[in-house]
Amino acid sequence: MKVLLVFWVAMLAPFSASACPLCHTATGDKVRAAVLGPDFWFNVGVTVLPFAVFLGITALIYYGIPTRELRGDSSARTNPVKEETT
Repeated sequence: MKVLLVFWVAMLAPFSASACPLCHTATGDKVRAAVLGPDFWFNVGVTVLPFAVFLGITALIYYGIPTRELRGDSSARTNPVKEETT
C-alpha cells in the first residue's frame, strides 16, 4: 500500500511544480538564465571543490601520510653501511 502511495505522490509532483507562479514570469526567466548561464560548470566546480579538499584531508587523517617504505621504494630500505678500509 505504501508503494502505491509513494508512486502516486511521485506522479503528481510535476503538476505542483508546474503550478509555481514564479517559473513563468520575467523574474523566473532571469533566475534560470543566471543559474544555467555560460559559467554553470565553473560554479559547479567551485561548489564541489571544498568537498574534494575535505575528502583529501579526511583520507590523510584516516590512512596517514604515505611514506617511501609503504610505497615499496628501494631507497627507503636500510642499506648496510660500508666500512672504509685503508
